[in-house]
Amino acid sequence: MVEDPYLLKMDCEGCEAQVILGPERERLRVFEHIIFETHPSITGVSDEKLLTSLKELGFECRLHITPEPKLGLNIYHCKHMASQRQPPAF
Repeated sequence: MVEDPYLLKMDCEGCEAQVILGPERERLRVFEHIIFETHPSITGVSDEKLLTSLKELGFECRLHITPEPKLGLNIYHCKHMASQRQPPAF
């Protein structure tokens, strides 16, 4: 519904792995920024695996905050490094 999306914020209590690693992950390239919270204890997916997937899509990610260190929760901010964002492959 948005003509030129620039930010995706994910706080979906575990579905971030499905979005970042799923079959339609190429669609993430339309965003300039992605902010997401990880839930490795729920998903069984490491932060490193998610960050690697985003790097393959052209994002550079940095740890923003660790709100719950005991649970392994982290919040990352990722920025697409291409000067022109790429349209999703359909």
